[in-house]
Amino acid sequence: MPPRLRPSQLAPIALATVLLSGCSTSVTTRSIDPTTTASQVRRSVLTSPETSADTGQLLRMFALGELAKRDPVATIRRLARIQGTTEMAPALTARRIHIAMAELAIKAARDADPQSAAGLHLCAAHQAAEALGSSLSRGAEAGLDPTPRAAADLYNFAVSRLITHLQTQVPDVDGPGGASWSFEGPFHRFHLRFGDTGLWRTDDFELRPADGIEVNGLRNRFRTRGLGAPVVAVRKELPEKPDLHRGFFPSYEYLYPLTARLRFAEDRPGEGGGACCLTGGAPVAAVLDLHDPLSAESAPWRGLSVPLETDFTAPLAVLLDVFEVDAQAVLRAVRAERFLDETGLYLLEPYRPDKIPVVLIHGFQATGATWRDVFNDLRGDPLLRDRYQLWVFNYASGAPFTYSARLLRRSLDMTRARLDPQGRHAAFDRMVVVSHSMGGLLSRLLVTETEDRLWRSLTEEDLEDLDLESDEVDLLREMYFVDPLPFVRRVVFIATPHRGSTLADGVLGRIGESLVRFPQELIDLSQKMLEHIGQIPEGAAAQAPAEDGAPEALPLKRRLPASTGGFSTKDPILQTLAELPIAPKVKYHTIVGDRSRRDDEGTDGLVPHASSHVEGAASVRVIPAGHNVHQHPVASAEIRRILMEHLRREE
Repeated sequence: MPPRLRPSQLAPIALATVLLSGCSTSVTTRSIDPTTTASQVRRSVLTSPETSADTGQLLRMFALGELAKRDPVATIRRLARIQGTTEMAPALTARRIHIAMAELAIKAARDADPQSAAGLHLCAAHQAAEALGSSLSRGAEAGLDPTPRAAADLYNFAVSRLITHLQTQVPDVDGPGGASWSFEGPFHRFHLRFGDTGLWRTDDFELRPADGIEVNGLRNRFRTRGLGAPVVAVRKELPEKPDLHRGFFPSYEYLYPLTARLRFAEDRPGEGGGACCLTGGAPVAAVLDLHDPLSAESAPWRGLSVPLETDFTAPLAVLLDVFEVDAQAVLRAVRAERFLDETGLYLLEPYRPDKIPVVLIHGFQATGATWRDVFNDLRGDPLLRDRYQLWVFNYASGAPFTYSARLLRRSLDMTRARLDPQGRHAAFDRMVVVSHSMGGLLSRLLVTETEDRLWRSLTEEDLEDLDLESDEVDLLREMYFVDPLPFVRRVVFIATPHRGSTLADGVLGRIGESLVRFPQELIDLSQKMLEHIGQIPEGAAAQAPAEDGAPEALPLKRRLPASTGGFSTKDPILQTLAELPIAPKVKYHTIVGDRSRRDDEGTDGLVPHASSHVEGAASVRVIPAGHNVHQHPVASAEIRRILMEHLRREE
């Protein structure tokens, strides 16, 4: 039995227990979901109200945790003084201090007025750039150090927010040398100006940060990781309608994807980096450059070639939203005359002599917007983005397809004459055409030699014997006497009614055709031709209803086909064109939809497989979809495969 302690002996033990109880801490563990740990490790001021775990730990190491909660700006100044001491910690800690100051600056900017927030975001970008530059200079030694990516994310966010502030801040100077601003940071003043802006002058364009744009209606959003803030440059004064007098409309002059980078005085190669906030109050020069990621996806930064951060989907979504491309699709079909001056090629990026053009051609009652997902998916592929440039041919689909094909050929010829007048660009001679439905008939007339066979399917009279003006003869010749364009080398036909559709033979076809109004020059021309052969009295209407209720037009064998009536399986122009061979130098492919699930009589609901089939196609892909099969993700994948094959053939 242990000896009993006397009361005088218990008192010191009790006192010691009380004193020591305040110094002891109970350490325990428990099991948690690993995703919680991953979330905690990857947390930063960009994804939560608080800073990252690394920054919190560093602040506690320097006994700054409580100050950071009360006054982030004062904490930044304290960190700067620590960084500038002679007893500076190792380089790794230096980079962590830069990251901490960047995070604290971004946090402080949330509650600041726009002017102060701009200065804080400039300092955040500067600090993140210092951390990134220090990490990248280590090269392979950096290994799996997460600092470069964390620094780049903070830098990109700060630049993006700075651009937002600039939309509301009046420049201190706005003269011939460009606008410039002064912003006060935690330690000194920043002098900011724009550098290289290319075609997208900031006095003409508004810059919309892509990270502030939500995209709906596109199945994919394509972004690349790198350095810089992706922005959408939108011209402040948009045209009421496209100017196509050059054969094409340069959409990139009105809306375009760019990447903004902020560089500081010490970012110039050979000067090294300096620590922000240690310049004794001297101003820091900052320059905001705009880079074109469709021209080069990397750009120099501190003597290195560093990838650009990009967003290729947001600009496309903004373009479709701002221009409301789909809004008048039906009206363009039934009242083609009103939209003829908007017919042409739409270039969504500056012409590149080393990139192969891919021309997308829509179908009936559609616009170029029908290619939204195909366009987005193709541009999202880095190899295709580097080797191809995507063009869209927009036209009023209510005109006869032979008339629209004439406008397409003219647009292509005019574009070649303007962009490559000497015909020296080998990439232009490798053009690929991707077409849907009625657009396939247009593309067929790019790669077929018709001689006089289309004309003879209309009339036995010679064109030269008709009493027409020379410009009218030229119009008919361009519509019905065509040769293959030498620079079109591959065509993709998607759900194309080469031999028509039975739906166009019946009531639906006649109703559709009765709603369509031809372009006026075709109405006038039909009038003269009908008068010439005596089918109607002089001065009568050329589009008076015929016996079958369809509008009358060109004489003898066949009236001029409208966009809907021209899809009839009995249409001689369509049947004649289907029998004409495609130029031997042209590779062509077919993509068809199948809703019937019947191998013998497949159809996409509008066009039977027998009509969409083209003898000699290099490939045939059947997709379980309807007539709008071109919008199916498998169709995008098949087009991508064909374009990759085209590159291999080139090499």
